[in-house]
Amino acid sequence: MYLPRSRIPTISELRAFEASARCGSFTAAAHELDLSQSAISKQIQQLELTLGRDLFNREKQRISLTAAGELYVESVRDVLNRLEWATQTAYTAGDIGPLKIASTPAFAIRWLIPNLRNFTEAHNEIEVEIVSNMSSRVRTFSLAEDLVDLAIQYNGYSFPGGRSVRLFEEEVVVVASPDYRDEVQLFFPQDLKRARLLNQSTRPLQWSLWFRKLKIDVDDNISGPVFDQLLMTIEAAVCGHGVALVPSFLVRNEIRQGMLCNLFNEAYSFGSAYHLVIPNRKKDVPRIRQLAAWLVETVEKDGLRKRQSRSS
Repeated sequence: MYLPRSRIPTISELRAFEASARCGSFTAAAHELDLSQSAISKQIQQLELTLGRDLFNREKQRISLTAAGELYVESVRDVLNRLEWATQTAYTAGDIGPLKIASTPAFAIRWLIPNLRNFTEAHNEIEVEIVSNMSSRVRTFSLAEDLVDLAIQYNGYSFPGGRSVRLFEEEVVVVASPDYRDEVQLFFPQDLKRARLLNQSTRPLQWSLWFRKLKIDVDDNISGPVFDQLLMTIEAAVCGHGVALVPSFLVRNEIRQGMLCNLFNEAYSFGSAYHLVIPNRKKDVPRIRQLAAWLVETVEKDGLRKRQSRSS
């Protein structure tokens, strides 16, 4: 038996149901949706009447989902998420709304934000929103799920539904505070065997690759403090906790100001790169093309892209 379209639940009823199920309370759902508790109750009652079954068990001041409610809530959440995605896509598909750029936190803080003013001053009609994927740092940005117009992604993963442009190859440097360098007497690469090495959880093999590149024999199980953000690793090096192996463009200021020193005055490449990713459905939007062109041009002016072409 199928419900006629005229009896399909309203969006308001579905939102009231989903919020109540998630919050475990009609009162909390009412607060979230800025409605009265009685309005939420009426919408739930109407939804249950339409479906011909109870969605909640009501016990004094507490509610819990019935078996039917448990089954229904997953589908409702999917519908609401798809509706939100469709609405956001329609809103940002043309020349309205802010351009949403997804970036790794370190790249956004140390490079994108400092340089972005040049773009916004030249295109003051374009608003920009920058987001980072803090909850799952090592996964590729999902162009659909994260609702982005552009993504700046580290390393060469595939990008379903998007076109990737290689921005630049990353170079890393070995850095430490001047005090730590002098304390441990770090003047040659072999000296790092006695240093405390700062590790990056998203790049667990980086120190091993560096030692291998320089043909220095070390234990494969390299110990030392572990950090899950590059900026944490850099700050730890500044504070004298040990030696860090980090992207050179992220520590320019610290080296210039004498807070860190490039121990061996060398930069190393392991083939990793930063990519600019544009969703296929948005590749022809004029303002997105403008922003993408600006990013490529600014990377070239900054010398990052020039280093890539020299090493390839």
